[in-house]
Amino acid sequence: MSLSLSLSLSLSLVTFHESWSPVVIITVQVDLGRRRVEQLKEEVARTLNRSCATKDVIQCVDKLQHLGIAYLFTEGIKSLLDRIADSTVAEDEGLFHAAQRFRVLRNYGYNVAPDLFHKFLNREAKFKDSLAADWRGLLSLHEASHYGTSHEGIMSHAMEFSKKHLKSPKSPFTPQQLAQINHTLELPRHMRMERFEAWRLIQESTHPKGNSSPLLELASLDYNLVQSQHQEELEEFTRWWKEHGLAHKLSFVRDRAQEFFLWTAGIFPQPSFSRSRIELTKSVGMCHLLDDLYDRYGSLEELTLFTDAIKRFAGPGKTVCLLFLVGSFVNFRLFSLV
Repeated sequence: MSLSLSLSLSLSLVTFHESWSPVVIITVQVDLGRRRVEQLKEEVARTLNRSCATKDVIQCVDKLQHLGIAYLFTEGIKSLLDRIADSTVAEDEGLFHAAQRFRVLRNYGYNVAPDLFHKFLNREAKFKDSLAADWRGLLSLHEASHYGTSHEGIMSHAMEFSKKHLKSPKSPFTPQQLAQINHTLELPRHMRMERFEAWRLIQESTHPKGNSSPLLELASLDYNLVQSQHQEELEEFTRWWKEHGLAHKLSFVRDRAQEFFLWTAGIFPQPSFSRSRIELTKSVGMCHLLDDLYDRYGSLEELTLFTDAIKRFAGPGKTVCLLFLVGSFVNFRLFSLV
């Protein structure tokens, strides 16, 4: 399957429909996509296993993470990182690769010491001024500095040093470099939504003529398949939301199913957490319902009584039927206004 076919899959699934009439066509495309994913996984896994140098392994793992497909190679990645976690640092390792290695290993829970940055310090224990010319190294250092602890002063200095020079008006950055720098300074990658970052990188890396590497094709197909799964989950939540009358009977409540779901997709990005996303989305929706009930609907006196009712129902060993309480409150208020 070519990249163009995988992108057509995305276009066919991007709109949320009330009735899914082309179910057969979509199912066939998804099945084809999954078979192609398995083929590409084997090809990418072989490339990953052929990576011998520490620098190549770290770069490959980092790219898999950025594209949102590292979860497909969990065991292989752990095996490789176990092998290089305690390896000797190469003398010629530059700032970019040193910071990338520190960030990737820390992100996977390895207790790598920040001592590897000592060779980039001068006699005053400050980062060398000559590093200011290496914008990729500075960017990598800035990302890595967010993985430092409060007791690691060198990482605090790394953040200050990198931010200072990346923001310097004297630096001759190109528009593309400046856009990348501003994106990182605004919010580091590990604090952003994984699926959004994956899509951004796929868009930036896609060749205008449609040519793509196996890694990029795999990332594109995986993104589309996960997107279709998210839409099915959103459809299930929306059905639940409507069946309980939360979209129509309670007119004061915000009807924002997509927004509720977006929260949980950011918390649980991996496809295996499907049920967790759906159930958490229900909880997020109920939180919004209560927020609107208190902010936009009830009076202070009414809400005081309502809060007391919740506390009485929420004692040890008791299960609160929140929908019942909200419905009773709304019906009582409507009756009292007649």
